[in-house]
Amino acid sequence: MSEHTTEHTTGPATGPATGPATGHTSGPAGGPASGPTAPGPPVPGAEVFEAVRRSILEVVPEIPAEEITPEASMVDLGCNSVDRADVVTLVLEELDLSVPVAEFQGLPTIGALVATLSRHR
Repeated sequence: MSEHTTEHTTGPATGPATGPATGHTSGPAGGPASGPTAPGPPVPGAEVFEAVRRSILEVVPEIPAEEITPEASMVDLGCNSVDRADVVTLVLEELDLSVPVAEFQGLPTIGALVATLSRHR
């Protein structure tokens, strides 16, 4: 009696996506999904964020990688002042940047650190 299925395999999506993640985004954050495109310029700050992320994981490997987000702070992640200085030093070396130390004072989040570093690229 139960030949009816509730899964639709054709037609436009009318609700939130519930299928497997494909790595594609659409809408305001990711732009319209318009098929394959040639690699464009990197997202501003993406390379810097990845350098910061790698450095945090190198300095404090016990931090779960998924907790390193632009909204997180290194203090909240458990980084002490020496850890934070080591992270900044590694990123500066990796990206071959020179930034005055005073610019790193009072940065509340990893995103703020990324923005500060990105301004010097």
